Amino acid sequence: MRYPELHFFFLGALFTTILALVLSLFKIKASLHMAAISGFSIFAIGLNIHLQLHNPYWGALLILLSGIVASSRLEMNAHTPKELLIGLLIGVIPQLLFLYLWL
Repeated sequence: MRYPELHFFFLGALFTTILALVLSLFKIKASLHMAAISGFSIFAIGLNIHLQLHNPYWGALLILLSGIVASSRLEMNAHTPKELLIGLLIGVIPQLLFLYLWL
């Protein structure tokens, strides 16, 4: 395997997708935009740690972008705060679990 970091990132994204599907079967709506940006944020922060780049700007930028995504979803009345929180959790938790494996 040439890039194990990408393997675990896509595996985390797969688990996020499966979680979103299972939640939708139970009529629980989650923000997939929040799941995507939060999952990518955790991956980028973990990659920054793994490669020992010592660059805090990427993590700060991605967290800021997560806030922008959340506020835009609220402003457009596309989601409630509960749905945004669910999206955040289903994006972060799989990435954190797989981060443990490759970090």
